Amino acid sequence: MLDLNISDIQIRGVMMGHADGIYALSADKEGNLFSGSADKFVAQWDLNTFTFTNPLAKTEGSIYAISLLSGHRMVIGANDGFIYVLDYKQKKVIRSFKFHTKPVFDIIQDNSKSLVFVAGGDGSFSVWDTKTWKVKHAFNLSDKSIRCLALIPDKNWMATGLSDHTIRIFDLNNFREIQVLEGHDNSVFSLCYHHGNLYSGGRDAYLNQWKLEGDAFVRTLHVPAHNYTINHILAHPQLPLLATASRDKTIKIWHAETLELLKVLNKEKFEAAHSHSVNKLLWKDEHTLISCGDDRKLIVWNVQIQ
Repeated sequence: MLDLNISDIQIRGVMMGHADGIYALSADKEGNLFSGSADKFVAQWDLNTFTFTNPLAKTEGSIYAISLLSGHRMVIGANDGFIYVLDYKQKKVIRSFKFHTKPVFDIIQDNSKSLVFVAGGDGSFSVWDTKTWKVKHAFNLSDKSIRCLALIPDKNWMATGLSDHTIRIFDLNNFREIQVLEGHDNSVFSLCYHHGNLYSGGRDAYLNQWKLEGDAFVRTLHVPAHNYTINHILAHPQLPLLATASRDKTIKIWHAETLELLKVLNKEKFEAAHSHSVNKLLWKDEHTLISCGDDRKLIVWNVQIQ
């Protein structure tokens, strides 16, 4: 096991500009940061000056998900079930359609296959061809919401976290269900796959580690992680670290192999930290963690790791 020491954490910048809670974050390779909010705006930010740059688009519903595609395109999911495709260079919505009847909670992409995967609050899962924007496959998983997705590229599987408290794994080759994981007492809000382990969290505030053994996941750790809902789990791009964001207003950093708690980021330690629910996280690079929340803040954290 790799020993990790987080030697120092500092807040590099705090950005404000949204009029309501922020639920979606993404960034491109050119250094642009994007956020989506309940104020129905997608915004662009400058991480060099920590300032608002551009309003890119306004939707009809609150924005819950953003996923970037090649060619300066962005897919946006809203709480009214609409999906928008935005050219963020031209600041122009080039497609909009409603397929899901309830909120779009999560969108992830596989640019290598020109596919986008969408999780619906109506319990349905859809796969879209990003060249034609036609539905390649869709089916209902549950009468409860699908809250989150995680691609398992080693197997070409998809993990889905649902409000019926389960995690359902299925094969993207034939959409056959592989396994149903039962390890939470409430809705599963976030999934993260990292080096053979699937991590899950949700309304029960527990963080679970599921190890892939052959063709099945086995739960190996079950940790009481936060006081309230875990909204997001995110793996470090290089090191065995996880960051979790919670409704309890904190961000926590964990060793990914042992789920040992390494750091807590909250207002007790950082005056400018979040004062409300922390909703989403983004590792911009190996030392830069970005968070957003219901306090309408985007916070840029510098994390020094030895």
